[in-house]
This record gives sequence, C-alpha cells and structure tokens, in this order.
Amino acid sequence: MKQARLRWWGLGFVLTVVIAAVMSVYGQAQRPPDYAVRSIRTEFSQGGAQIAVVFDVVNDGGASTTQATARVLDATGTQIGDSAIVAPLPEFGSQTVRIEFPTYLFANQAGRTVSLTASVGIGEVEDAGSDFVENNTARISVQIPDLAAQPPEGEDTAPAIDADAQAVGEGGIAGFVQSVLNGGTTELFGTPVDSRVIVIGIVIALFVALILIWVATMIVRLIFSQTPIFPNWQPPYTTSNYLDPNSLAGRRALWQPHAQSDTLPVPCYAGTFSARKVLTNMNGEKLGGWQVVGIRLNQYDMYGRVSRSQVIAAPRTVKRLNNLAKRSARLTAKAAERQTRGIAKELAREFSKKLNKRAAMLPIALDVRLDGRHGGVRITFELQQCAGEAYQPVDAWQPEMVVTTQGGIIHENFTYILSGQQQTEKRGIFLKRLRMDIARTLAEFAAGKVIAPPPAPKKASAPTPPPTPPSTPPVPLDIPGEDEDSDQTVMPGSTRSPMEPQE
Repeated sequence: MKQARLRWWGLGFVLTVVIAAVMSVYGQAQRPPDYAVRSIRTEFSQGGAQIAVVFDVVNDGGASTTQATARVLDATGTQIGDSAIVAPLPEFGSQTVRIEFPTYLFANQAGRTVSLTASVGIGEVEDAGSDFVENNTARISVQIPDLAAQPPEGEDTAPAIDADAQAVGEGGIAGFVQSVLNGGTTELFGTPVDSRVIVIGIVIALFVALILIWVATMIVRLIFSQTPIFPNWQPPYTTSNYLDPNSLAGRRALWQPHAQSDTLPVPCYAGTFSARKVLTNMNGEKLGGWQVVGIRLNQYDMYGRVSRSQVIAAPRTVKRLNNLAKRSARLTAKAAERQTRGIAKELAREFSKKLNKRAAMLPIALDVRLDGRHGGVRITFELQQCAGEAYQPVDAWQPEMVVTTQGGIIHENFTYILSGQQQTEKRGIFLKRLRMDIARTLAEFAAGKVIAPPPAPKKASAPTPPPTPPSTPPVPLDIPGEDEDSDQTVMPGSTRSPMEPQE
C-alpha cells in the first residue's frame, strides 16, 4: 500500500515538471522579441578623419526569426554611413554593431557638438507603434574634431551633411537640451565642456546674481529711504498776554485747547458744550491750502503718552493721505474710506507689533499733522451746545495768528481718540476693529465739505452763555523726552470722538 502511494506521488511530481516545462517553452515561443540599443559610444580613427558609432543590440524578449537593420541618423533624420545587418537574435542574445563614416561629412560643424541617433529593427522586428519600440533607438552627442576636413580627390561629396539643416535639426536651445539629457558636451569658448556642468554653472550664477541684486536693493533702500518723522508743532494762535477769563476773548482762548479736531462728541448730552476747529482756505473749502505732513499713533494714560507704543507713518503713507485731502471736495465718505483702508492696514499692522496684553486696553490717539501758509488758509473755532439730541452753534471765531516761522508757514494738529481693546474683545477682533476705526476716521477727515452741526430741534431752548472753561483741559502730556516747546499736542479729556463707542 505504501509503495502504491509513493508511485502515485512520483507520477504526479513528474507530470507537474513536464507541464511546467511545456508551458515555459510555449510561453517563450509566444513572447515577441524586444530589441534595444545599449552601450552606445563613439570612436575615432585615422587621426580623427574617421568616426565610428558603436553600440550593442540586445534582445530582451523572445527569440527572433527575422534579421534587422541598424542605422545611424543625424538630427534631420538623414542616414549617415552604411547600414549594418543584425542576425536574428535568440532570447537575451546580443550583437555589437559598428557603423563608420568620414569626418568630412560634418566639415561645417567642425569643433561643434552634433546629435546622432542609432536605430535598429523598427518596422522589421517590431512595429513602429509597438509598446516596446521606444528602446530601439538611442541618442548620442558627438564632438566633431576641429580639422580641415576635406574629402579626398574623386570622393563623392553628395552625402555631405548640410550644416544649415543640421543646425535647424538641433534647434539651438533644443539641441543643447538634448545634449544635457544625453550627457553630451558643448563647445564653450572653443573648449568642449560637459553640458550638465554648464547647466549647473548657470544655476549657480543665477543664484549669486539674485543675492547680489537683493543686497544692492537693500543698500539702495538704506541710502535713499526716508526715516518717518512727526514734525514739531507750535500753535500759531497761542499768546502769552493775560486775558480776563470772564471776557469774551478770554473765554474763547480757554476753549481753544478743548478743540482737538473737526469732530464733535457723539452722542450728544443735553446742556453740554463742545468745541471743534475747522481748517479751510479763504474761500471756505475744507482742507483747502492745507498739506498733511505727518500721521502718528500711540497710546496714552493718566500720566501722558506711552512712548513705546508710538508708530509714525512712512512718507509714502503720509503722501497718500495728503493726496486724498487735496481731493476733499470731490470725495464722498464712502469713496474715501475705500482709499484709506490701505493706510489703516499699514498703521494697524505696525501698531500691533508694539501692543502688549497689560496696556492693550489704553485709549489710542491718532494724530494728523498739517501745514498751511499764512494768508491762504483759515482756522475757525466753533463752540456748540447740545440741545435735545442735537448741537446748535453758540459761538464761532477765528483766532489771531502769531506767525514766527520762515515763509509764513503755520502748523496745526488734529487728534482723534480711538478705543483700546475691550474686555470682551479678542486680539484678532480688536485689531480688525481698529483697522476699520482708523479707515473711517481718516475718511471723515479727508472727504466732503465742512461738516456743519445739525440744526437744533424746534422745541429746543435757546442756547445759554457758555460757562468759563478751565484754563487748561484735563489732558495727558505729550510723549516724554520730546521738546516741550516744539510739540504742544494735547489730548482731549472731556470729549469723545464719534469713533469711540460708549461704555
């Protein structure tokens, strides 16, 4: 019984081996041949007068029963030299092919690199559209020796390569790219150089050039860039003469420091008084004849300005706002706000770099510094009283000017108060709101005509004479360390900007 089992096992093993061998032979018989060009190279003989393209033809597929033709073609597809016959190759068989041709065929390309292509078996062993036909060709770049290559007497010159056709076939840059892909050489100042080395050199040169351009740009910016400044300010209407605080002139002089800008506090609280100043030219046009010369942002507290939070706008930013102010009469508030968003974004971005968590809630002062020429501009102060829910005029006057600057230039300053970070605001929301507040405030500053106060309600009581204000408004001092005589900017303490939300 045991012997019978062993016999059956042996018979099964033999049948398996036989079937596997038959299937292998059958599969090999069915596998098509796949010719490929490998190890292509060039050789020179007779002192460079003869060129030989040598390559191996390898069959990576099944056995072939058809002989194949090997050729060498130039960049235009023209055959060079004689073709060679490759005998039918068995599976994994190979044959070395050598095709020679004279150097004078490339007489017009002496000293240059030409691209040649070796081809075998296309249309014979493998169809032109076969999936395996791509490896039936291989390209090689050949450096033509710099010889006075002339055909010998009686030699037929008809096969000579047309230099123009060769150049067109290589296509200049296309030929160089092909040379790089094939690892060929390119003539550089009469010397053959590896094309890939040339590419690496070009990349390094471009990188170095970019660094030099960047360094040069930084040097030019350092030399010609203007450092942002905030010009000094001395009000032209200050006087050292004593004025009776109970007189009309005295009361007006005491109200002037309370007028920090051309806005009035909103909302209006009945019975309160507020002052503002309006800048026009002699014809009453808003900001006519005035020039914006500085913009500044910084926080302040009960002790004065916080100097470490100061941000001064760059000259280009100041110029943008000044251009808007020149077109004030033709600008609506909505159009001006679109123009001031870029200014607000830049100011808020720089200001955010100087904020810290402990001081983020402090109020923010937005200063706009202006210059005008005496005789061509006008400063008008207005005192308004809140009656009902609207303001009505109480008094208006133009101060006496004391001009001490050369050229009759007078200086003025608008200060707007913006809210700091609220307890319920996150930093991102606060900065976004700050950008909107700055844009809206600058738009109201630059756009439109002089904003007249709204008419008083019909049932409102007649304005009463204003009380005598304190001699100096309760405002913080300017930034410590600045020249006190050259900068008299003050902060409003008892008034609010329309931009500041009510608590």
